[in-house]
Amino acid sequence: MGTGTVDSIFDELEREQPYEYANRAQRLVNGFVDTFIYLFVFGIIFIVIDVCEYISNGRHATNIEIPMYFTLAAGLVFILFYGLQEGLTKGRTIGKFITGTMVIREDFSAITFSDAILRSFIRLFPIDIITCFMARPLHDRWSETYLVKKRK
Repeated sequence: MGTGTVDSIFDELEREQPYEYANRAQRLVNGFVDTFIYLFVFGIIFIVIDVCEYISNGRHATNIEIPMYFTLAAGLVFILFYGLQEGLTKGRTIGKFITGTMVIREDFSAITFSDAILRSFIRLFPIDIITCFMARPLHDRWSETYLVKKRK
């Protein structure tokens, strides 16, 4: 068996897997950038809600007795924040643009809007943050997606 045969086997394997998986450092940068932007966006939304509450009822939104609404609003904004970005850009967020990564389906096709919403919903599970340090986090496994380096 000559080296030409070995080289052709590696070339064939490379063609079968058209993307390179993102590394942990890229995932970490994505997470930091996107979380910072999410907190900024949610902070703006909360300030608007607080001002509206103060104007209409004479009290600040932080004095609302039922914090469940705040938690539900934070979750909804979170799902929309990630879901809209990934859904409208075929798998990218601001953090992913910075790191040159994108999300694809297991069959290497572009993700759908419903894939993006599902990934965002799964991110709300507290255990998902722990799995982010694994090769393939929970939100990737359950939504049947991968984070990969974008081809140039």
